[in-house]
Amino acid sequence: MKRPRLKETPEVQPTRRLNLFGPPPLIGDEDPATYQKLFDRVQAAVKPEDAIDDVLIADIVQLEWELLRWRRLKTSLIEACRLGALEMFLRQHLGWELYSDRFEDQLLEAIQPLFRGNQADTAKSLAHDYMRDEPAAIDKVHGFLNSRGPSVDDITQQARNLAAQALIKEYARHDSDAVTLIHELLADAAMSSDALLAEAIVKRLDDIERINRLAAIAEGRRNASLREIDRHRIVLGEILRRAVQEVEAEEPKVIDLQPTKRTAAS
Repeated sequence: MKRPRLKETPEVQPTRRLNLFGPPPLIGDEDPATYQKLFDRVQAAVKPEDAIDDVLIADIVQLEWELLRWRRLKTSLIEACRLGALEMFLRQHLGWELYSDRFEDQLLEAIQPLFRGNQADTAKSLAHDYMRDEPAAIDKVHGFLNSRGPSVDDITQQARNLAAQALIKEYARHDSDAVTLIHELLADAAMSSDALLAEAIVKRLDDIERINRLAAIAEGRRNASLREIDRHRIVLGEILRRAVQEVEAEEPKVIDLQPTKRTAAS
């Protein structure tokens, strides 16, 4: 008679184990696939033996992800300080030729409301003539602005600020022209981006220190979970060892209690 074949228990996949603990604790544009990859790699390294291992693995992955997040945020904060310091530098050192087009746009925006809708071309012509340093246009624009609009200095600063913002965005994208231009401006001013960063980052040292403390806490908790896996497996090994010893100790008694056929017949 054939022994009935037992139904094999399907292997639990890493994704199923992860789903037991809810969705990944992601923020913003953090990638779920990257989190899952980290989970799978930790699980493959640990090789869980029971549900307690599964719980500890989930803790380790979440804490490791949190640690990586704090480190990434610190890097982002420092980079934001650097770009902010560079932008403030550019607002003070951009030459007229680098923001004159934006000045004309800002000037036109300031004087256009003073003309009626069908006089839009007149406003553009006046702004254009002002940029060509025509005395009549300069007098007319100054008269308009002094009575009803922002000052020329305000428009100049606004144009320089907008040009600096646009240049920093290109620099952050590693545009070669923007990088070269900013390096030239820094060299002309006998300044470096590191020096600007040093001045700016002093104001954020408390924030960086707090991030470091939070990262250290996450790292300590992660290490504790790793140690707990080792401790759990030592305890599990001791339990299994005692169980085997008890079985081995009871086995002779079990054999002695089984009467043989010869003894029974006598």
